[in-house]
Order: sequence, then structure tokens, then C-alpha cells
Amino acid sequence: MFVVWFIYQLWMFIQGTTLAISFLRDLHNLTVVYKPNAFVYHICQTSHHINFKRIRWHYESLFDQTNDTDTHCKRLFNNSDCFDFYYGTSTSVLVVKEPDMFAGKYTCHVNINSTYEMISSAYIDVKLPLNDMNEYDESMGMYNERELGKLAIQYHVPFILDENDATTFGRRVQIGGAFHTKCQSVASPYPIQFLWIHLKNTSADEHSERIKTIHFIQNDGKRIKIQETKHSSSLSVYPVELADDGDYICIASNTLGRSFSSIRSLIVSERMIYPRIRENLHNHTQIDLQHDGIRDLLCIADGYPEADVVWIRASDSNFLARNLTRALLRFDQEMHGVNTYICEAKNKHGSTKIFISVIIPDNQTKPLLSATDIQSRSVLLTWRVSNGRYDRFNHFIIYYRRLPTSHGEMNEEEMNIINIQDYKQVLVDPRTTHYSFTFRMMDLIPYTKYEFRLKGFVGATPSAYSNSVLVKTVETVPEKVENLHGYVWNETAVVVHWTPPNSTNGPNFYYVLYYTINTSIPFEQWSHVIVRTYPFYVLTLTIPSNYLLFTRIATVNAKGSILSDFHIINRTLINPHLISTIDKFQCSSNEKNHLFSIQWSIDYESRLYIKKYILYYVDVTETNNDFIRQLIIPITSLTINKQHPYDLYKYEFNNTMFNLNYNQQHVLRLHLAFIDHNDNHMALTQSAIYCTLARKYATDKDFIRLSWMKPTRLPANIYGYTVKYRPVHSNQSWIVKQTNDTQISLHELRPITKYEIILQPYFNSSYTDSSGPSTRIEVITDETGNFLFK
Repeated sequence: MFVVWFIYQLWMFIQGTTLAISFLRDLHNLTVVYKPNAFVYHICQTSHHINFKRIRWHYESLFDQTNDTDTHCKRLFNNSDCFDFYYGTSTSVLVVKEPDMFAGKYTCHVNINSTYEMISSAYIDVKLPLNDMNEYDESMGMYNERELGKLAIQYHVPFILDENDATTFGRRVQIGGAFHTKCQSVASPYPIQFLWIHLKNTSADEHSERIKTIHFIQNDGKRIKIQETKHSSSLSVYPVELADDGDYICIASNTLGRSFSSIRSLIVSERMIYPRIRENLHNHTQIDLQHDGIRDLLCIADGYPEADVVWIRASDSNFLARNLTRALLRFDQEMHGVNTYICEAKNKHGSTKIFISVIIPDNQTKPLLSATDIQSRSVLLTWRVSNGRYDRFNHFIIYYRRLPTSHGEMNEEEMNIINIQDYKQVLVDPRTTHYSFTFRMMDLIPYTKYEFRLKGFVGATPSAYSNSVLVKTVETVPEKVENLHGYVWNETAVVVHWTPPNSTNGPNFYYVLYYTINTSIPFEQWSHVIVRTYPFYVLTLTIPSNYLLFTRIATVNAKGSILSDFHIINRTLINPHLISTIDKFQCSSNEKNHLFSIQWSIDYESRLYIKKYILYYVDVTETNNDFIRQLIIPITSLTINKQHPYDLYKYEFNNTMFNLNYNQQHVLRLHLAFIDHNDNHMALTQSAIYCTLARKYATDKDFIRLSWMKPTRLPANIYGYTVKYRPVHSNQSWIVKQTNDTQISLHELRPITKYEIILQPYFNSSYTDSSGPSTRIEVITDETGNFLFK
């Protein structure tokens, strides 16, 4: 009894389910205007899930059944020349490839079960222009879309104008890219609805049978966006995914007919980016592990798919490090010498490589340096090498720098950190000393503390740095003052000024200014005044008529004194100019680019009688901060911003032009004055300004200092120099600098790169005469300021 009840309930469920199934999309009688290169798509979709194999299609021609064309296309399946099929969930699509030849009745049969079938039928009427074309008449053109559009307007049916979006008929887009296409129809008095479908061939794997599938595109407002107007619809897909590959069809419908766009094919390809090594490393560069602060090299590569990055030792092709996108090369286990390493980045699309030369020092060999026979201007250096193989070394380099007088013993951190920019260098050829391994350093400054280091070279391979040796040269008598000058300021004041010496040469330094109008008295009876700090003094006195003022300057320190030559000041030497005052005196420092700048304002008429400016400076961090140094500023080196009634001046220069002892940080006290065309020194700025100057160096050694001697025996006066430079063997355009000085610093260069530099003098003030002789050198930026000449 239970079995009979169960069978009855199952039969009722099947009948209920069968009666609930309906068509979501079925066939309708339609008028379609013929469209070249476009197909007709009949869609049959049920409301409930059903296997697409249960959906069958049938076609009945409106023409005579004996027609050859109809006979050829009598079978719908396995006839890809005339028809095609696509399938989706409970969906089947019949594609009619020649709709103008196969107008008629189309029927969709859905087999629900063995006893029930759903049917949807419709007639398709394809309209063509009345003046039919003769395919054998070559003088006639193809159907024009605009003419066909007019025919559609006549029948009040949609018609898609494909020529409006011809550029998207076939698009290749990488994964992550954007795809956009538009569908534009002619106007219709009846509302037009748009539908986008996606057709593609898919398979579960490369060995299984491919199935043609359909997908109805819905606007999700995120990755897929569909925007519609009264007569158009646009489809945008971003970012594109691999599943978006296939053909896109736009269907425009109203109650009377439909129009189908041509196929808009989207070919989705994998992102194809060739590997590229980032610019933290440059091809064919040389790196010195001692000077560049480098302990390892990181090679990073971009590309898609991600690149396989490997470091290779060029000498034996051994792989040293390998990883995806980046590889780190360490030198802990590498032999000393000049070694070449290759960084290679590779993916499926290609490969790239760079070559890096690395100088690895012989840290097992460390010279032992000592100093003896210390004089005021020289010291004898002696060294020995631990392994005793002196003949192996082809040359040595002595590194030295001035230190503050108050500098104590160096700590371990200071001894291990060596910025090559802070040192001057002297190359020693052991053959010239008969391998005695001694060298006398000359031209040192008296009463000055120095640090010395040394290293040896076997070929291009350096040893480790020697120990640091600190030496203080012996004090001696001061230098003689030069360029003593003076003039009458007014009836009761006389100005005397001079050029300060380069060094105090000993402690307790000061000046003594001697003066008299009576030369008949002994020198010991001359009036005198002690002058400290600035080489400038105003005497309060009146020079009588027909008298001359005689002056001398003595430089004094603890070791003694020395007198300058006489200078005579005539009462008639009165400065006739209106004395201008320097205002708004300011300073700033750019440690990154090693630049220092000052600016000030002065009466605009003063430029007519000013010959040059003098910048007085002193480092107040030094114990001997009474000793003032000066920097001459030529008028031609200034930047002038004319602002009535004052001119704003600016002078920017490399901070290495300051004659300073080495220190991590300097605090400079600055005064500014100017010299007129009679060489008269005008008053200093009323109050000093202070600027901090820190020594910060780029680890890539990105600047070069150049200096040269002024050429002689030239046919004309030299007004200045032009310097042109660029990397060797590059197609880069020349970088041009101009200067009136015999030195220049070139900044923002590539690290450890060989540059070619051309220097040429100019014979006129406008820098337009390029007929002067030129010279060319090649330098490498790894030894800043001390180059290798090739």
C-alpha cells in the first residue's frame, strides 16, 4: 500500500514541475533588415534548469523546397557553413549565418520528458533594398549601412550602425587592461531594448571536447558596466580577466524587429612585460667596497610574469644567488681582486643582464704606518707590510686631512668610517724610494693637526687601510702680511686693511698695526695698536697738509713676529663715493649638493664702483676662533635681481671653497665687505650672521672637482671657461657649465661612472667666441676629487 502511495506522489510532483516550466526567452515574429557580416541569433531559454541537449531546433523555408540552397542547409546540425549553436544554463542559441537566404519559420523544441514537449515558433522576415544587387556586376558597390539604416527607419525596426564602433571589432587586451565597445542604433518610434551576449569556445582541459557557450552580460556596477541611452548602449569591462576572452554581440530589439551587431572579438592575453633591472644598478659600472659603503648588491627586476633573478660570477659562471624578482649578492666569501659579476633577469618573454665590476680589498693585508721627524711643514712617514712581500705592491696611496686643533684621539667608529672626500691623496711609487717604504710629506701647515692613512695596491686590488696616525706639526713664526692698503675715510679717520695669512703658524696670534707721519723717529717709537680677528682697522687721526702716513703690519704668535712692507697713505686718497650699506645679509647651506649660498641687498648705484666683495669667515667650533679667513667674490660670479632702489645679490658656490679643518659640523661666523675700483676696503656688515655647515656626502660619490692653470701665450685675454661633460660612450647630449674661475665642481653625476670632460677658454665676455683651444680628459666618479685619468 505504501509503494502505491509513493508512486502516486512522485507522479504528481513530476506533473507539477513540468507545468511550472516556461520560457524566459522565446521566439517572436520579427522583421530584420539585412546586415552584411552580421548573423541572426535565435535564443531559447527555460525558466528551470534543463540539460541543453533536450533543446532542438527546426527550420522551414518560405521558399520552394526544391531550391538548391535550402537542400544544402536542410540539416541544422553539423552544418557550420550555414548554422551554428551555442549553449548555456537551460539555454540554446541558433546562429543563422546567412539570414537573407534563410528567412522562414524557426522552431525551438524543449523535451521535458518522454510525454511532454514545449515549443516556441516564429517567422523571421529579412528585408533587403528593393534595388537588389547583381553580384556579377563589378560596377555596383556593397550595401551601405546608412542606406540600410534608412530602410530600417522605414519599417520602424532597430538597425545597429557598426561603422560607429569599427575599432573594437577585434581587440587584444592584456589581463588587467580595459575593454570598451559601443552599440548605436538608428532612431525608432518604438522603445528599444539592448542585450549584450558573450559567446566563446570552452573546454574543461586541453584534451576534452570544446563547447560553444553563451553568457548574458549583466551590469554589476563594478567590473562590468553597461550604460544606455535611448538609441545606444555601451559595454565596459575593467579589469579584464582571462574568462572575458571571446565574442561580444549587441542585440537591439523593439516590438517589431531586431538588429544584431557584428562580432566584437576580445582576445585576452597574459600581461607581457620584458624583464628590466632597476636603476639602483647601472651596467658596466665599477664599485669599490672600501670607499662606497657597500657590503652587498641587491639586483631587483620588474617584469611579468615575475622575473627569475640570478647573480653569476663571470670568471667561472658560478651561480651565487638566485630568487624571484630580486637577488642579494654578498661578498663575505668572495676572493679579493677586481671581479666581474653578472645580474641576469629572465622570464618567459625574454632576459636582460648587467655587468658590475667590484674591487674587493685584501683585508688580510694591512700596512702598519708610523710618523717620525715632525717639522713645521713636513713629516716623515714609514710603513711596513705584515706579509713582508714588498715587491708585490706596484704603488701606495697616502690619505691625509687637517683636523681641528682640539681634536682628541679618534674612537673606533671614526677609525672605521672613511669618507674619501675628506682626504687629499698622494701616490707613492716604491721604485722611486728603492722600496724603502718611507716618504716625507711636504708643504704642510705649521701648528696644525693631521691624520694620515695608507694602503697598498697589487695591480688594481687594494690592501686594507693602515692604522690612523695623528700628527701635529711644529709651530713657527707667522707669515708675512701681503696687500697692505689704506685710504682717508674722512678728516679724522683713516682705514687700513690687508690680506690675512693662510695660517697662524702658532698659538696666541694677533696683528700689530704700526703708523707714523714722522719718519725721522726710530721705528720703535712709532705709534702702534694691537688688532685681533679682522684684518681691518680704522685709525682715529688727522693727516696734516703736506704729510704722509706710513704704515706697517706685524703678525705675531708665540714663536715671534714678522713685519710687512711699508705702505704710504696720502691725504688726498679720500674715497669720493657715497658709501653704501650692505643690508639683508643672509646665508644658507645645501649639504646634499655641497652648496653654500649668501645673499644681500645694496643700493643699485653701487654696482658702478664696486670691484669685488670679500666674505670673512671663521669656524667658532675651533679653539683659535680669532683667526679670520677671507673668500674673494668676483662681481662676474653674482646673480643680480634688480629691484629699485636696491639690487638683490646672490652668490652660490661649492662649500669646499672654505679653507676649513675637517670636522663633522662647522658653525661659521660671517661678515661681508666690498672693495671699490681704487682697492679701498669699505666697512664690514654691522653684525655677523651664523650658518651651520655639515659634512654630508652621497655614498655614490656623485660629484667631481676640477681645477686648472690659466693658459699663457694666447692671442687674446681670457674672460672665462666653458666645461662640457657627459658619460663616455653615451648618446647623451653634453651638459654645459660656465665659470670665471680656474676651478669648478660638477654635481649630480652617476655613481662610479667614467665621464669625458672638455675644457675651453673664451675670448669675449659674452661667451660666444668658441675659437679658444680645448683639452679633453676622462675621469671616474669613484674617487671624488682625485680621479683616474685615462
